Amino acid sequence: MVKREDVGKNRAHCSKAYAQDLNPNVEVITEEGAVTEKNVDYLRNFDVVCCTETSTVEDLVRINTMCRDIGVKFFCGHVWGFHGYFFTDLVEHTYAQESSLPPHVWGFHGYFFTDLVEHTYAQETSLPPPKRNESLGPSAAKKSRTEDVAAVIKKTMTFVPLSRALQVKAGKSGTGLDKQTSSMFLWLHVLLRFHERRKAAPIVSDKDVLLQLRDEVAKDLDVDKARIKDELFDDIFGELGATCAVIGGILAQEIIKVASCKDAPMKNFFLFNGDECCGLQETVGR
Repeated sequence: MVKREDVGKNRAHCSKAYAQDLNPNVEVITEEGAVTEKNVDYLRNFDVVCCTETSTVEDLVRINTMCRDIGVKFFCGHVWGFHGYFFTDLVEHTYAQESSLPPHVWGFHGYFFTDLVEHTYAQETSLPPPKRNESLGPSAAKKSRTEDVAAVIKKTMTFVPLSRALQVKAGKSGTGLDKQTSSMFLWLHVLLRFHERRKAAPIVSDKDVLLQLRDEVAKDLDVDKARIKDELFDDIFGELGATCAVIGGILAQEIIKVASCKDAPMKNFFLFNGDECCGLQETVGR
């Protein structure tokens, strides 16, 4: 989306033309300045806000809080080398979902069931016995309906803000971090804490600092530090294009899903481990 000669220029302005060509039917607008400087009145212009590469958790929490106050859906995410994540806070989200009803539920129609165990009946020799699943009665000439009937059902989900999700510590299953909680979520805490301290992404020489933060995070969350393996900090430097494509693609799909209010959204963390080429959903907080 940007060219080599664009190095040193505003990235949003340089990539605008390419982004516009992807969909000529929408208007792409670029602005200068840090998103952290925007106020709540600015955020009212949007239905969905997505933050990427925001340097600190404090900034993310501030934007998330403003979005919640005005009912705007909030997403944030980041990529570190082979790994990455995104978080969703949809406040209270209502969506439509198709549900297949069994063949016996058709409005005014229904069925009945009989179990005769052993049954003797009389019949004229000219008439064959009833066949299994044969339609009887006035509608016998009509073809039996066996296909499912689709019904649209409305459902509502409630979400927690980023600040509350990151405050969850070890505890009972369903309310706190337990043995089923992914080590990638614990790893995420370490990376977010690094950003909070350094106001920048880590580089290769920062691995020892990351391991120290790993021990600190494990103690604060009351989890075994062995669950956050050293290897998770080997391939986290820079932004790998393939990882950006995976996480960005799923994130964009979730935003479209939320904007269309169709089908259940993810709740509330998506974590991607590029070493294992595996993505998972982790629901944290109530």
